[in-house]
Amino acid sequence: MKIKFVLWSLLAVILLFFFIYLLLPSPSVPSLPDSLKSTEPGDTVQVPRVSAYYSQYDRKFLTKYYQDKFSLKILGITFPTYRLNHPPEVAREKFRSGIETYYLEEVVIPLRETLFINGWEPDIFYENNPGKKVSEALVIDGKRYSSKTTLRPFYSTFSARMVNFIGIVVSLIILYFLTKKIIFDKKIDD
Repeated sequence: MKIKFVLWSLLAVILLFFFIYLLLPSPSVPSLPDSLKSTEPGDTVQVPRVSAYYSQYDRKFLTKYYQDKFSLKILGITFPTYRLNHPPEVAREKFRSGIETYYLEEVVIPLRETLFINGWEPDIFYENNPGKKVSEALVIDGKRYSSKTTLRPFYSTFSARMVNFIGIVVSLIILYFLTKKIIFDKKIDD
């Protein structure tokens, strides 16, 4: 009887922790330090929640930076995020048609928000085509940049998170009773 109480108490604590995780406010997307914010059409108000930056940073730094910054933190605990790598063609769906893309990655906060990171690095993209590399160089006000990073977060509503939470809890309860029934029926058959 004590084990059953301990298990139910543990389950209640886990569900409470999970509920608190879903209540936390959504993280904001910080601007990129030491960069120039783009004011080009499509990088400002034309597409909701989009921002773009010209910088000297490479893909490795940018994706790590935004994975660290676009995360949930409470009481010194950083909740895990993960990254997904998408084919460049998907950028047209997530941003706009005609966007230049070398890579597209997604930072995901499980059951919550996601941030798409679209990177354009013409020096690497046109590495074997020196003429094209020069003509497509990112030069703004006489300064050459090695990359352009376009960001777009997708936020979930609290009600959508609660629907997912309730669905998971109901599914776990059903699995528990099905497992219990299977085990109990197995004992009767033996």
